[in-house]
Amino acid sequence: MKTKAEAQGWQLFFINCWLPTERWLILRGRVTYRLSKVGFGISFNGLTGAEREMLWMLLDFFGEAANTAREPASPTVREGVRKNEKN
Repeated sequence: MKTKAEAQGWQLFFINCWLPTERWLILRGRVTYRLSKVGFGISFNGLTGAEREMLWMLLDFFGEAANTAREPASPTVREGVRKNEKN
């Protein structure tokens, strides 16, 4: 997560995302790493299959909208990552 906010290692987070379907997606995760004044990484745990799929769709959507400089992962790589994920 790109932010100037500080986070502690292994800190528990709840993230509420308001979806276009006018529903909340509530995600639970823990800080996995942090970079001072840059941001931190979050590992989501305990996701249902539906929550995981919605998270992937949001990441795909906002990743394209951000128009980042790097190439997005190919569908083959993305599918491989999904198959190898564990809760």
